[in-house]
Amino acid sequence: MTDGRNHDDGDAGRPYRSRKNRPCDACRRRKVLCDQPNGAPCVRCIRLNQECTFNEGPRKRLRSPDGHREPIHNQESPGAFTRPMPDFASFENGLISPLAYISEEAVHLDHTTLAERFPAVIGAEQTSRGVSGALAAFEGDQRSQIQTLNAQQDHLNDAEKPHSLRTGQQVDFEHQTSLESFPDAFSFYIGPTGTSDIYLLRRQTFRDSSLSASVASGLKFQLTAKPDRRSDLSDESPLVGDFEGLGPLPPTIFGVTDKSLVANAEPRESPEVIEQAWSDFWALVEPDVAMRLVRLYLRFIEPQFPILSIDQIPESPESLQSMNLALLAGMCATALPFALYDDSLYRLQPRPPSSQQLYRICWLVLWQDFHAPTLVTIQSCLIFQHRLPTNPVLSDTAFKWTLMGSAVAAAHTVGLHRDPSEWHLIPPNECKLRRRLWWALVAMEKWHALARGMPSHIRDDESDVQPLQVQDLPGRPDSTEGQLHFLYLVTLTTLLSVIQNTFYTVRAIKTTANDLHASLELGRAIRIRLQEWKDGLPDNLKFRRREVELGSRQGPTSEYMARRLDPTGSLHLSYITVHMTLFRALLRPLDLWTNIAKYDTAKARSMYDIALAIVRGALLCVRELVEFMEDLTNSHWNAFWHSWSRPNFAMAGTFMVHLLQIITPDVDVACPSLSDQPGPGLQGLSFRDEHNELQILIQRWRWANRSCTNNAAGARGLTNLGLFKVETFLISLGINLLPVEAD
Repeated sequence: MTDGRNHDDGDAGRPYRSRKNRPCDACRRRKVLCDQPNGAPCVRCIRLNQECTFNEGPRKRLRSPDGHREPIHNQESPGAFTRPMPDFASFENGLISPLAYISEEAVHLDHTTLAERFPAVIGAEQTSRGVSGALAAFEGDQRSQIQTLNAQQDHLNDAEKPHSLRTGQQVDFEHQTSLESFPDAFSFYIGPTGTSDIYLLRRQTFRDSSLSASVASGLKFQLTAKPDRRSDLSDESPLVGDFEGLGPLPPTIFGVTDKSLVANAEPRESPEVIEQAWSDFWALVEPDVAMRLVRLYLRFIEPQFPILSIDQIPESPESLQSMNLALLAGMCATALPFALYDDSLYRLQPRPPSSQQLYRICWLVLWQDFHAPTLVTIQSCLIFQHRLPTNPVLSDTAFKWTLMGSAVAAAHTVGLHRDPSEWHLIPPNECKLRRRLWWALVAMEKWHALARGMPSHIRDDESDVQPLQVQDLPGRPDSTEGQLHFLYLVTLTTLLSVIQNTFYTVRAIKTTANDLHASLELGRAIRIRLQEWKDGLPDNLKFRRREVELGSRQGPTSEYMARRLDPTGSLHLSYITVHMTLFRALLRPLDLWTNIAKYDTAKARSMYDIALAIVRGALLCVRELVEFMEDLTNSHWNAFWHSWSRPNFAMAGTFMVHLLQIITPDVDVACPSLSDQPGPGLQGLSFRDEHNELQILIQRWRWANRSCTNNAAGARGLTNLGLFKVETFLISLGINLLPVEAD
């Protein structure tokens, strides 16, 4: 070991003139404080168990031929890139090739500029490697600093790889680790509060690129992204003065715990029970049948609700045993209604497997996973929600809604609510899956909250996940309409969430339920956005009217379309439900319109024009629903319907009854304008024409519902609940309609 105070730098650079001990070679390369309280070796080298040497001196600074130092080029200098640098996502998602970008821009970069941008890479033969290595790890606003950082990484030896999170320069960012693949361990999100303080965890020593050493028996911590440069809190950090009072951003860290630590957590079933569950599953479904059901799930359900990753898909019946049993049983149960579309499964028709027993196996395994949830736990919860009702004319029990709350809690535990866009230490495909899973969970939860009339478990201010993009979807974006189906469903769900937050929270109801003008003003912009959503649907997602579809079936292509299941019905029913949910809020101030017209004529006259516009808008929603149901074909009914479609049909039916109740004339009250004999004073305050049209529409709706109860809609219980609700409401309210007869 050489003493730095007696060392001659020679040609390595200028002599060290500091009155303090000069830094060792490793600390100089890292540009960190070299703490030598008792002389060499320094504290850092002791901690890293590495040799503390003083053989290198400061690097020479390049000079121009006239002897003056060249200025560092900025982005507008001749040596800078001529085009704006694409963002990191463009490189990561393959939209832009880093090598292609470099080759196009290399002609504009002279050797001096490269040497100053990458001071650790001086030789011409090293320049190309330094640039490509830097741009491959390109991220954020600190671009030039990160380029320098990554060029310096090329000079590190293996002994220097484990480093502290305290400085952004000390982590190997090339290694990516899945949060789902720790052997015999599971990961969990470390939140801003709780027993683990992220500001303390940031000072841990992270080894193996991004995983910390064990801080306790069976407990480690995992980084997800390169630390923010502002988290460099070393004594010589040049960035401390740049905080401007903001302070460093908190890091995103996951805990990694050995499964053995929760092996005895209660409540839990014994391993023998789980083994028996596998035996029960194989008794219900043979391996080749299970494989075919999985393929049917991937064919008919996954495109519209893409919550799986490619590496979870089994390649053969033999590989099914390696799947999570809850996920496998749920997929098979959900795919059973599509068994008719596999000729090899026709032999199951006399005695098909029980979907209810398969869901029981799914639940038996699923609830135990809540001790240490993973992404598979969320997937299993979402698939379980597709379980068919046990009684088609009754609403679901609170179990589904309770499970939805558990799924949200599990999602928070695995950090799904945090945006993974900048998690460069996590594989890109896993980040895309996490984003899809989050938005699938949001969609499922928001629709079930609407159906249950409950406040949402998900708060918008507790998530920073970016909006879903086409590149987040599996497969080619232009390959199938199913990819866009999910994308437009998520967009529609965000509009539903806006309506819920605007009109249906406890506080919002108090301020809007009786204020017609305020409700109309709040709803105007939302209705415009809904119309834009509908108008923006691509052709393959637009609902095809029956006569249009039949008229367009000509040639081989049309024959294929005629035999093809059309899953757009569920998407359009969701749109109609959102539209009705908006007008359901706008109709609330008109709920006692008859009394307003009778006892406060002046107020009724001032409100009538607005009230009439709202009633006609609500009537338009009913017309959309009736025409939609009349135009549904077997290719729609037999396709995949989202789990919230059943309550959506029911809510649409009760919306019609509510509208009918509001605009029905009260002939028992001496109110001329609301009876068949118009008179002075209240003339023109009724909705007689709208009332007559609504009665006709309801009759058409009742006939369409009765007609479809004998096909797939009735078998799956899609429309039975809605028909039951409407008929019972009509009887209880004493509303008499003409008998339902065929045309």
